[in-house]
Amino acid sequence: MILMQSRYCLLGGRVGLEPEKCTRPCLKDEYYLRDGKGFEFPVSTDRECRFYVFNSRTLCMMEDLARLLALRPTSLRIEGRRLKADELKMTVKLYRQAIDELWTGNRPDFVKYQQQLAKLSNSAFTKGHYYRGVA
Repeated sequence: MILMQSRYCLLGGRVGLEPEKCTRPCLKDEYYLRDGKGFEFPVSTDRECRFYVFNSRTLCMMEDLARLLALRPTSLRIEGRRLKADELKMTVKLYRQAIDELWTGNRPDFVKYQQQLAKLSNSAFTKGHYYRGVA
């Protein structure tokens, strides 16, 4: 998930490039911000040089899918910006299968689905702040 977006490109500013002279170092390598606990937060830019900081962990709400659907949302969003096409396709497929099972009255094996999602992820899972009080 995107934690922060900025119009200022931290990468270009860090290497001392003026916007009109930027050599787009962001496209040549992967970059991360490391916090005090050692967690690495991926960063990237888009073609407009907007700067994005992503969570260090992958948000996974598979175990909570029944609760989410009970709220009757009109849609669910899968943030797949950092996934490869085949990873995104499989992620959507797994969520779709679990939703279809719930709609037919069956109890999906959420542990199995989450294990399959873990194979696609390049980081541990988090539930973000869904169950924590954030002031």
